[in-house]
Amino acid sequence: MFLSWRFGRRDLRLRALRPKDLLRYVSLRAQTLKAGIRDVTVGLRSFLRFLEFTGHIRPGLVLAVPHPAIPHGFPPPEVLAEPARRKFLHSFDRTNAVGRRDFAIALCLSELALRANEVASLTLDDVDWRNLTLRLRQTKQGRERLVPLPAHVAKALANYLERGRPAASHRDLFVRHRAPFGQPLQGPHVRVIIRRAFIRSGLDCSGAYILRHSWATRAHRQGTHLKLIADILGHRSLNTTTRYAQVHVEELRQAAQPWPRTKP
Repeated sequence: MFLSWRFGRRDLRLRALRPKDLLRYVSLRAQTLKAGIRDVTVGLRSFLRFLEFTGHIRPGLVLAVPHPAIPHGFPPPEVLAEPARRKFLHSFDRTNAVGRRDFAIALCLSELALRANEVASLTLDDVDWRNLTLRLRQTKQGRERLVPLPAHVAKALANYLERGRPAASHRDLFVRHRAPFGQPLQGPHVRVIIRRAFIRSGLDCSGAYILRHSWATRAHRQGTHLKLIADILGHRSLNTTTRYAQVHVEELRQAAQPWPRTKP
């Protein structure tokens, strides 16, 4: 993206890069990325070190990449209110195989707080029907973890396996129902399924992560300890989980008592 921004379709003249180019690019991206600008600067420095090591740029240019100040903490996560969540789940047509598959995927995201890639990587061997648990082998942190499997989620999975999933030579749980028929779903496929459901529901949402955030926020409001929420989410640090404990401004506004009036 940096090279495209700097050179467009022209030839790459890497030795023409100047410190002001790096400053302007980072400043431009910071206007929309906010805290995410840190990932941009880290990647940009790594790329410039590579170019310097291979002799494509002059030494020391990497020092021109600014270190933007990252605001402390995170804003409260975007979540679905309970009526919106029910509307979202009701948008799946469970009278056909695709609808049963997509409904089971939606429950894995909204009831188990899984990530899209974690759902896509599930296999038939990861479901323990006797103990009602689900084993996650491919996680963001690279650590295997076990999560409880609520009965209604297990029922949706069983319904899909019995009345939806086509025969396949592999053990992946969720598969494609269109060409290439029977191939395992990938993370992007899961995100598209959820995005289409949001559109059907008339909800102004796009990312599957909202379902994960909603579960964590709902669990905390119901009194679930943050350590347990962190374990379910697979967070290494409680600092990552504490953003779900933040109180929304609107909730504070509703809880505030009216200022007492006094007689002059």
